[in-house]
Amino acid sequence: MPIRSETTRLLLLAACLSIADAAFAQPNDEDRTQSTTRIATDASESVEVLRNRIESLRMNGDYAGAIPIAQQLHSLMAASSSASPFEIDDARRSVETLERICALPASAQKELQETDAAANAIDLHDVAELYRQIDVRSRLLGETHAETLSWLARLSDALREAGRITDAELILRRSIAGRREALGDSHPSTLQSLSHLAIVMHYQGDYPESERLFRHVVDSRRRVQGADHPDTRGAECNLARMLYEVGRLDEAEQLYTPLIEWYKRRYGEDYYISLYCMAGLACVQRARGEFDDAERLLRRRLEISRRLKGDDPSDDLDALNALSLVLYERGDLDNAETACLEALSVHKRIKNVDDHKLVELTNNLADILHAQGRYDEAEAAWRRAAVSFETVRRRISYAGFERIRFAADESPFLRLAACQARNGKPDEAWNNLERGLARGLIDAVDVSSDRARIDMSADERATRARWLAQMQQSEERLAIVESDDAATPASMDEARRIRNAARVDVIAFDKLMAERYGVPGSEPYDLRRIQRRLSNHMAIIAWLDFPASPETAAAAAEHWACVVRNEGPPKWIRLSGTRSQSRWSSRDTSLAERVSMQLAKRPTTRVDLNRDLGALLAQRVRSIEPHLEGIEHIVVLPIGPMSRIPLQALTDRYTISYAPSATLFAWLAESGSPGRVRDRGKSLLAVGDPNYTSTGGAGLGPIPGTGHEVRAIGRVFMSLSGNLDNPMRVASKIPEPVTTLYLKQDAAEANIQELALNNRLRNYTHIHLSAHAILNDRAPWRSALLLSQTPET
Repeated sequence: MPIRSETTRLLLLAACLSIADAAFAQPNDEDRTQSTTRIATDASESVEVLRNRIESLRMNGDYAGAIPIAQQLHSLMAASSSASPFEIDDARRSVETLERICALPASAQKELQETDAAANAIDLHDVAELYRQIDVRSRLLGETHAETLSWLARLSDALREAGRITDAELILRRSIAGRREALGDSHPSTLQSLSHLAIVMHYQGDYPESERLFRHVVDSRRRVQGADHPDTRGAECNLARMLYEVGRLDEAEQLYTPLIEWYKRRYGEDYYISLYCMAGLACVQRARGEFDDAERLLRRRLEISRRLKGDDPSDDLDALNALSLVLYERGDLDNAETACLEALSVHKRIKNVDDHKLVELTNNLADILHAQGRYDEAEAAWRRAAVSFETVRRRISYAGFERIRFAADESPFLRLAACQARNGKPDEAWNNLERGLARGLIDAVDVSSDRARIDMSADERATRARWLAQMQQSEERLAIVESDDAATPASMDEARRIRNAARVDVIAFDKLMAERYGVPGSEPYDLRRIQRRLSNHMAIIAWLDFPASPETAAAAAEHWACVVRNEGPPKWIRLSGTRSQSRWSSRDTSLAERVSMQLAKRPTTRVDLNRDLGALLAQRVRSIEPHLEGIEHIVVLPIGPMSRIPLQALTDRYTISYAPSATLFAWLAESGSPGRVRDRGKSLLAVGDPNYTSTGGAGLGPIPGTGHEVRAIGRVFMSLSGNLDNPMRVASKIPEPVTTLYLKQDAAEANIQELALNNRLRNYTHIHLSAHAILNDRAPWRSALLLSQTPET
């Protein structure tokens, strides 16, 4: 059973965010740790009393009067055996801060006093006020002062909760750099910010970096604060959640089970982190299909929460959502709907904003309504989800690729398209199908309009290309170092520092461009514009598959093919299964995946493969052939299980092409002028036989024959151009290329980037690349071709 899909999402990252906030963020002082140290004094005053007195004096502007109290607090901390070195240092810094403030002019002291007073009642979601707090403290105390950095961390939390993920990352990295310098790598505040950065990176789909950061925080807290410190346990909660999110269920359970017992023993079953861990373990159980155990645990969690909070179940949002999905998968649709509607009601009461959680909840409600056969209501729910989705999507990042994970998890458009096809709305179904495809890529090339190409200057475009090239190179260097068994921790830290600095430069530049020209966001081409790029003998085909779980109604399953020709409305064909009344069996549903696995294994015997290929041909192609009369060329839009099937394996009747979306197909067709292509003739850039000996121990070997392959293709193009007697230009840099080959050490990204930056890459009619590649299924935009590390100098 899949861990996550567009129809089964449990708690997702919102719960992870909640756990992180619950485990580390304090309501009054974000820098305090979970420990509730109370140090008795000769004057019978606790640490907390002294802290409150200092805070009160500061709000009244009596900074001089606060100094002796702060000194007393520092002395008590230093003399206590229970105070940590971090608490002692923080107390010392408090004295130094008060002395520094007393040295400021009276006007500056007054401004700071007003800021301190406002801070006591601040709404931590008020981004404008948070910026004001940072501005005042930055000017008066310094950009790297602990108080400035503390407010930066609060701001990053507010931005993250508002869905402004990229902005949150920028602020977090600034805060982390300052805290490392001012407080050290192991200070609880530094680790707290690193934990929040791990959440941000997880949300953006960088799972390896997220796991690395989470594990670093756990290991550091165990070493510095001890295995049984509440901060350490909170960090383990975050790591467990991340492991669940990426489908590593055994590892997640191994953390959750002892965590629940530890929190119960120490704080009781009704402690808020105990409840979060219960919900997390329920997610693991649901993912395994252990629905009874998951439901029992979630209902127990809700029972405890409601006993404590009465009629204000504000913390129940994620648990209700999880329960609704468990009930949905069990086929208990009426109760699933009740739980989902209650979750939506809680969301409206406590948030009342468009955020990723609202998108998720509305998608879930639509799934339930659809499974009940209430198709018009389901369509309406998916429409509402689509509106919220578009609002949230543009807040995720300034760059299209960074939005891909959110779009993959939460986009309602493909389900909406299938529902509209069922409801007899072919044009609307096609529009939403196209809106659901390759939106990150469409954003990246900005095919919705010429706005970016018109507004951004040539220098700005070149600057961004350089920043991107530097970031890509730094990521490649980091990958090489991390794969080298001989690499030292210091070399890895330095490679990460360079990569992070390059990433910040790209994000900051994109933020500047967004402020200047607006946040880029794409709109797919309309159907007629796409059809103009199809000849009479061409058609676009897409397959949509949304199988129902065995416990839900069979009517919940959707299997469609859509055919678009150069004129007329899209044709939606409902695909038939092999069971009675054309229903799909589990074997029908798994057929495409089974074929893709067999093709990948290249079996020596083709008995089973040939049988399954024939079945898949009947299931996917024969059923739509009446709509392909006269068609010679098919453009496939890969979606779902059919995205892993080369259509040429099923039929040789058609010329086959592939495109990530019909919009990008049309954009590419419009971008290439036939006249210009004829003027250029046949020109080739071929890159192959990279030098893998300088990859720092990455374990890559040469690809046999790739050098001969590249040279042979080069000779073909020389023959086509009529210049067979002329030598091929190997690694040459010429204004109007005929055949250019980059081999060995010249097969480097830097050479290709140079052609692109100088607008010469477009002069080639054909580009051939032959190299190793890394495929990342979870974060496809992080897939890469592996070329030579650096060109010869």
